[in-house]
Amino acid sequence: MAEQPGYGEGYIKQIIKTVLTNVQKECHARGESVSDTLVAFVVKALLLNPQNKFEGDELVSEPSLNAVVKRAVDWIMDKEGAAMDTIKMQVYFDTNYVSRKTFFKEHRGVLKQSAAGVLREILDSRARTVVEMDALYRKVLTYILLKSSLGSSTDMVVLRETTAALQSVLPQSEVGTLLPLSREQKQNQLNELTLVVTGIRLFNKTVGKGGVGIVDVTEVLADGLPAATDRAAADVEEIEYDCFKITALAEHIAKPSNIEARREEYERCIEAIANLRQRLAFARLISDAIEESSTQVYKNLGQYRQKLQEMQTVVKSSRSVATAEVYPKFRDLALAWGGMQEEMVFLGVLEGMAAGLSEYCKVFLEDFADDKLEADLDLSAVKTDAMRADENSADEAKISGPLGEQVRLFEPKQVINFSAMQTEFKGFCAYSLAVGQGLLIPGDPNIGILSFNGLYYSFSSKEAATDFSYAPYKFISTITELCRERAYLIPLLSLHSKFSGMAPKLGPSSATLSKPVTRCDAGIQTDVHAPTMGGIDRSYEWNEWILRSQAIKLANIRQKVTHSTQTTLSYHRRDADTQVYLPKEQTTQTRRQKNTDVPKPAVYVAGLRGSEQNMAQPAKYDLTPSIHIDKITEDLEPKYLNPDDL
Repeated sequence: MAEQPGYGEGYIKQIIKTVLTNVQKECHARGESVSDTLVAFVVKALLLNPQNKFEGDELVSEPSLNAVVKRAVDWIMDKEGAAMDTIKMQVYFDTNYVSRKTFFKEHRGVLKQSAAGVLREILDSRARTVVEMDALYRKVLTYILLKSSLGSSTDMVVLRETTAALQSVLPQSEVGTLLPLSREQKQNQLNELTLVVTGIRLFNKTVGKGGVGIVDVTEVLADGLPAATDRAAADVEEIEYDCFKITALAEHIAKPSNIEARREEYERCIEAIANLRQRLAFARLISDAIEESSTQVYKNLGQYRQKLQEMQTVVKSSRSVATAEVYPKFRDLALAWGGMQEEMVFLGVLEGMAAGLSEYCKVFLEDFADDKLEADLDLSAVKTDAMRADENSADEAKISGPLGEQVRLFEPKQVINFSAMQTEFKGFCAYSLAVGQGLLIPGDPNIGILSFNGLYYSFSSKEAATDFSYAPYKFISTITELCRERAYLIPLLSLHSKFSGMAPKLGPSSATLSKPVTRCDAGIQTDVHAPTMGGIDRSYEWNEWILRSQAIKLANIRQKVTHSTQTTLSYHRRDADTQVYLPKEQTTQTRRQKNTDVPKPAVYVAGLRGSEQNMAQPAKYDLTPSIHIDKITEDLEPKYLNPDDL
């Protein structure tokens, strides 16, 4: 066939996208809402199944595409078969379940995102006026409420209570102390304020002086945690009972005298067992997560009560308490409470998932009610997985030779990390899978594990392992073809490596499995005094300064250029220099020096020495020189004095 543009990679992707869209539209038109993941899985399963014969050039033709859409829609709308319920359950679990660590990380990310806008405004704030400072304080208050999740930020009572707690730690007049800090320091300071304020509110709630809008997590967990643990355990027991009795029915029908007449019933049993085994794996995973959460809750609850008791003791013992003593206790109180909050939310998610999984097996279980199975089974004698393991506890039930040459036997006593060895097909018996056309019987590794092509397989009995050892290729190829016909087995048996991109990955891949570490006797002989002259390093240097000198020479910094880059840490922290001119003394020189001299007063009185007979009238002479020359003569004229003035 000539090459056409329609067979390009882009065109094939467009065809697949069109098929998926048409399937979703048809399901929606019939009243069934389906996700993209489910539609993609179903379409790939149809194309993978060799019985549908969607291969070669015919696949891109319009009739073939319409046939794929029709079969996919009919399969999705099937309400009676357990196969589609199993696929829907696998997709539901894959898209909703997360590990405890991942959930907490996402939950904290959601809380952080809810307060991201307020945090950004606080970090970028350049408040100067009183109004701007008040607005900044309100933003800090809102951030604390959003981050702590203790009440609504629009509830006035909650706001007043939180404001009072914040005022005791950071008064409104001191909010300006946040402004000079760097962005990282501001964020750390806000987180510390959140913990301390949260601890204060929790303590006030305990002593009956507040706590509006705070849900008592301790009471919720005290009532809900034991009930959730019991429900998870009861759910596991119920699924195990249904799985064991249907497995016993399938083994009864598989007898040569029954299989031909009851082939269709056997197929329904196989699909039901796969559904229940998948749900049992999910239920056990949820139960283990609840147990782990329960352990952490009791640990946090003990810490919370201990910190409360310490706080009450400190407060009662003295009227004034140092902040350095009480703030760390408030912080620890908030951390313990926050841990219980996260566990409570996670517990609710797990219970919701457990309830959602139960919806995918209600319909077909009605056909396997106890009253309908009494004709074929003695329900009191149904074998459980534990009973099957007990039957293999005897030494004669252990796998032993002769075995095929292509396999290798690993016994529990031979391998150090035997319990850590992960077998193929999720630990189910490879022989039962192939011979029983998908019958899931758990293997018992304690009787031995067979290795073939670097992979490990467990079996339900010694006879099954022996038959597998002589024709391993045949059994493995049969299981591979079986998975093509029953696509729900791919995620159930963790066969993603064989069908890459086919199904959601619900378990570890074979690349992460533990390799066996076998025990054996070994001896090593070494020379006590081996010659070392050839191993002496003549260029070795122990002196630190010589090593630094050599490093500088290697760096060759003389020919390098220094670059600088402003980062978030250096924001608003750059060095600034300013050059000024210091004041200096100045003098002024003139041409000549001038001064002014005031005349000194000088007065002479004449006639004071005359006798009494010849007394002359005394005369007073003013000898003070005058500044003006024309007045000197006038000044020298005597001025007669009155005797009474003497």
